[in-house]
Amino acid sequence: MSRKRVGSRFHPRGLLVTAWSLFAAWVLVRYGVRLGLLLYAELGLGMDTNIVDRDFANYWVGGRLVLGGNALLLFDQPAYYAHLKTLFGEYYRVHAWSYPPHALPLVAPLGFLEYRPALVVFLAVTFALFAAAAAAFVKRYASSASKPLLALALAGFVLLQIETTQNGFLMAALLLAALAFLRERPVIAGLCLALLTIKPQLGFLVPLIAIFDRNWRVLAWAAVFTVLLVGVSLAWFGVEPWRAYIDAVIPYQRHVMTHWRGEFLYMMPGVFGAARSLGYDPGMAFRVQLLVSVIAGVTLIALLMRLRDPLDRAGAVLIGTFLVSPYAFNYDMGAMSVAAACLALRAADGGRGWAAGVYGALAVLPAAVSPLAMHGAPVAPLLLAGGFVVLWVGAQRPAIPAAATINVPS
Repeated sequence: MSRKRVGSRFHPRGLLVTAWSLFAAWVLVRYGVRLGLLLYAELGLGMDTNIVDRDFANYWVGGRLVLGGNALLLFDQPAYYAHLKTLFGEYYRVHAWSYPPHALPLVAPLGFLEYRPALVVFLAVTFALFAAAAAAFVKRYASSASKPLLALALAGFVLLQIETTQNGFLMAALLLAALAFLRERPVIAGLCLALLTIKPQLGFLVPLIAIFDRNWRVLAWAAVFTVLLVGVSLAWFGVEPWRAYIDAVIPYQRHVMTHWRGEFLYMMPGVFGAARSLGYDPGMAFRVQLLVSVIAGVTLIALLMRLRDPLDRAGAVLIGTFLVSPYAFNYDMGAMSVAAACLALRAADGGRGWAAGVYGALAVLPAAVSPLAMHGAPVAPLLLAGGFVVLWVGAQRPAIPAAATINVPS
């Protein structure tokens, strides 16, 4: 039997599926078993676990404070942390609110529920949004991609997100929907871009595609919805939260990034986090990040000028986000994982094994960022740069319509 035979395990697609399956098994052991034990302790044994010591606590407490008319407390870190300790105990770990005031209406509904039901609702609703947006993205950019294989590649991100209880499902949904509807539904895409301003480090590069396409409608709608969101926050909470956000929250986040050490550094896929996790001082890490950000930004613009395939362009923007931005985490990488998985399957079907390998590694990268960095190998920036190299090399390749993508039996 030839090693190049379509459908063989030695074909790039067979190798890709094998690698993703092995990684999914590892993820299930690392995250799934722990989550299963946590649920058994909570639901089966009625035990109080550390499920309250999750990032979701910020959203739930934020919702409670909004409904109680005390939202300003979120923007005073010492007072906010003291409030958290009254709710969760004297030895509760430090948590901080890090979002602008126009994020508050999004978390307000969570305050109507108790913590545990609110957590379940939050994860279920945001996962449903992520799944719907991913389906829309795949339909637009890679309609023939195998849905079961995409789910296999995304298993790590999904379990990681459930573990961290962060807003990664929601942010990925907004990014994917913005890209999926850039042309056909500019109002929806504009709304998604506006909502992404609550974490501007994730959506700031997407408008480049609209600019290159002269898609002014989506930019106009994004501006309109952003003004509306900010206006609602001003009408509801006044100007004081915005002053506190600028004067206190942003400096506090900068202080954490540059002075604190801990597990959060291992969760950062960019150059800044990698350098800090290796022991470099913050000044050096920032200078290296600045250099990489400039190079990556220029390279991204050059790529968008050269690339003609829509999926390649979307992948370039999503991969570039984590090279350019110094402040992002592994749970923010869901949209990139979807695009990378689509690119990997297409490359494998086309017999481009090395491209499939790079894209395939990027697809599962979110769940691997932290374990690799904790063991002294923060290689996420190298893999992200590898994605740019693959895109650059393939930039002269003729665009492949989604419907024409080769189907290879798994």
